[in-house]
Formats: sequence, structure tokens, C-alpha cells
Amino acid sequence: MAQNVGSDAVWRKLREKLAGLPHREVRIGVLTSEDAGPGLSLAELAAIHEFGAPSANIPERSFIRSTLRDERDKIEALCLRLARGIIADRLDLDAALGLLGTWAVAAIQAKIRSNIPPELAQATVDRKHSTLALVDTGQLINSITYEVVSA
Repeated sequence: MAQNVGSDAVWRKLREKLAGLPHREVRIGVLTSEDAGPGLSLAELAAIHEFGAPSANIPERSFIRSTLRDERDKIEALCLRLARGIIADRLDLDAALGLLGTWAVAAIQAKIRSNIPPELAQATVDRKHSTLALVDTGQLINSITYEVVSA
């Protein structure tokens, strides 16, 4: 009889398998200190858009938090499949975390391309000749990445 992937027994096996390994994690987002313009890094620009900057009249357009929240069921299902792969020795931990990171980067980039509300101000549309928020030069969307690190 097939074991339920979300069962306690599966998670116990995974904990036993991971117990002897060093702690690893996947970090996802804008992980670079590259410049986005005069005096502003890409990470700072991402934070401004993610959380908004009311004093500068920049609304919140969450592309990281909202993706993780909106895609929670898919993330949980992927984590369960990856855990099953680790238990069955089809994946090592770094490969599993790499797959999770790759999926998350694609999901966040898709969220950005979905044109996160609110609509752009007319002055911004006129300047960039586009109504697509968060995409101008492509620098921000292309900076979304992941890394697997020891924690």
C-alpha cells in the first residue's frame, strides 16, 4: 500500500535522513548589491516596490510576499514531492532546494509580468511608454534569483 506523502511516517523518515546533514536553506529574491541607479541598489529598489514608499508616492506592489502567499498550496505540494525524492534517494538536499529555488524564481517573475496593481500613474506611463508596472529595463525582474546556503 502506498504511503501518504504527508503522513507522520514520511516526515519521520525525512527527519532521520536529514539529521546527519549540515543545515541548508534556499534564499530567494533580489540577492545582489548591484546598482539600480544613483545611490540605490537593486535590493533597495526591490524593497521599495515590495513594501511601498508612501513618502515618495510609490505604492506597495508586493511581488515576493504575495507570490509566496498566493502560491502556498503549490509550494507545499512541491515540498512534499521533493521530500519524497530525498527519502527515496532520488534527490540530494541541495538538488531539492535548487528545484524549489528555480520554481520560486519563475513564480515571482510570472507575478511581476502579471502587472501587479495599482495601475501606474499617467506620468509614469508617458515616461516609460508602457503600462506594465515593475518592468522598465528588465533589471529588477532579471535580478530575481536564489541561492542554496549553509545556515
